[in-house]
Amino acid sequence: MDLSIILKFIRENTDWLYTVIYQNQFFFLDYWSIVHFVSGFFLPTILFKLKFKRIYSISFLILITYEFVEISLIYFAFNIFRPETIKDQITDLIIGSLGVILIWKCRLSQLNTKIFSFLLPSILSSFIISFLWVGFYNYRYNIESLNTRGINIWAFAWWFAGLLFILFVAEGLRKNFQNKFIYYPILYLLYLISLLTIEYIGFNFFNIRKTSDTENSALIFNLIHGTTQLHIFYLIAPLLVFLLYSITQKIFINYFNVIKEREFDSDKNLSTVVEVSE
Repeated sequence: MDLSIILKFIRENTDWLYTVIYQNQFFFLDYWSIVHFVSGFFLPTILFKLKFKRIYSISFLILITYEFVEISLIYFAFNIFRPETIKDQITDLIIGSLGVILIWKCRLSQLNTKIFSFLLPSILSSFIISFLWVGFYNYRYNIESLNTRGINIWAFAWWFAGLLFILFVAEGLRKNFQNKFIYYPILYLLYLISLLTIEYIGFNFFNIRKTSDTENSALIFNLIHGTTQLHIFYLIAPLLVFLLYSITQKIFINYFNVIKEREFDSDKNLSTVVEVSE
């Protein structure tokens, strides 16, 4: 495949990230700022998992290096990213650094370990999946008040809340189902029921229609209209969020050195069994 086609594809599909959220004479925020912040937040945890030393210094170095790489790509006319001003680049470094500082402060805190082993991984996993999906899919609706520039906040809010709800339900039901082959199908069934219920209410009671789709076929029961890509995502969304949650949870447990409750303990006589992550 021609490199220019690939570069054009990347450029066109990342345009939404350049949508300005806020700016003044000295400061600039767009959706790339969220990417930089989350990247900065995760960098020390990943480096710690990989057993690097001086993880915070290396994290700052990676953030700085990225900005130089971005400038180099523009200089060599790859045009993957839009040209940025000095203000944009400084803001990117500040936002990314704030992510690094925040995760460092969290590690120094004495917060409940449940926050780091469940709540934080759940929120981040739901946020990342929702942010990327809604942003790249470019939702548009027939009701103009539901449409926003860059990322559709209405669609994002529903996806974020829905995926977070599934993770909370999963945590609540976990102790009641020792058998994973029963536990996960029940969770998936609950997800489908919730999804179809929300879609039915929105489609039939509020007459909400997506206008951004080139295809508009229904997935099932004359609900979930959209492209093949949309149908696939709707079917695998809980799998994606559970996968990301599992990875994030392991990284955070290692980083925060918290005590994690053992999942699906086979000994029913033990009310609580814990293990200290390595």
